[in-house]
Amino acid sequence: MSLMEEWTLVVKTRNLHLANPLVSRHLETFVKKFKAAYMQKFDGKTLYLDLLRRIHAEPTLADEFPFVSDRLAWDQPASSLSITRAETRRILSLPPAERSPFETSFMARLLELTAFVDKFDRPAHVDKVTLARGIARFAKFLTVQKDKFLFRQGKIESRAFLILRGNVNIVNEDVNTLQPGLALKQYDVLATLSAGDSFGELSLVTRLQRSASALAACEVDLMLWSSAQNFSQH
Repeated sequence: MSLMEEWTLVVKTRNLHLANPLVSRHLETFVKKFKAAYMQKFDGKTLYLDLLRRIHAEPTLADEFPFVSDRLAWDQPASSLSITRAETRRILSLPPAERSPFETSFMARLLELTAFVDKFDRPAHVDKVTLARGIARFAKFLTVQKDKFLFRQGKIESRAFLILRGNVNIVNEDVNTLQPGLALKQYDVLATLSAGDSFGELSLVTRLQRSASALAACEVDLMLWSSAQNFSQH
């Protein structure tokens, strides 16, 4: 019996015995424990998991992107997670003009609940998901391996990042000379960012040098924006 079949059986059994307060109380406790154990399958901190948990809690969201939701299997969380990540990579690899409304909605829901969206001015008549669609439309996908730099301290560039999966260390670089001709790179970790965190936004609107470096603490998936032009026009 699959997990979903077990859950259906639990719900049916619960409904059959609600007239008996004692049985109902025991069933209520069992249902809560079952649901908690089920949701543990989605434990973790990635935006992919956040979206899966949200779809599970708000099933109507699935209607916005059936090309993904129709393939999700709630008793196979690993498969659902893999599908969500693969679709994110695929959509963000498409030119913005080639992304369908369903694909744009999928990316908007992935982005909607992050603090990154709140950093943009939003007119009163524009809801948050509409703003998220506009921002996500121009995002790209980037995977960076552990111990690789996303950008270096002192460099000038225009790129902002949002972490989908993994951790990024923001570090201050310093060189200590051990002896003539030999130097050791040391990094003072200023902050460790995780899924849902964003960084580098200031570079989209300024031409200032990076005040610190960003270093992947593990393999990390990111949304990437490389120019302020798109935001200013939309």
